[in-house]
Amino acid sequence: MKHLVMLTAALFAFSCEAEARFNPPDNYVGYQQREALRQIGMYDKDNDGRLDEEEFMAKTGAKVTRETRRQIRRAKKDGVYQAPNEQFKVIDADGDGYLTYQEMEKYISEQIRKSNGKIDYY
Repeated sequence: MKHLVMLTAALFAFSCEAEARFNPPDNYVGYQQREALRQIGMYDKDNDGRLDEEEFMAKTGAKVTRETRRQIRRAKKDGVYQAPNEQFKVIDADGDGYLTYQEMEKYISEQIRKSNGKIDYY
């Protein structure tokens, strides 16, 4: 009887774990979307909803903190560092000279995937 109770409890626990999923609400905005919107909103000086190369360069030199320098050193060591002008070219997928929300979001997602959840973009 004791074994039957333990088996039933284990099956119940397993079935509860299988049902536990993250079901985001309809208005859920993921990290990549929030970060892309934040960066464009912060550095878009002409309010056209996208960043040109000059606005992007202002972003990279805005505030270099100790943590930023540490992240750059780690990225160089790991071989994933890109200079700001190289980074702009990589993010600008269509080559039109502007970074859109979708391009920023895609780049941030790729960087998160490459770094196993650690963010290594600047």
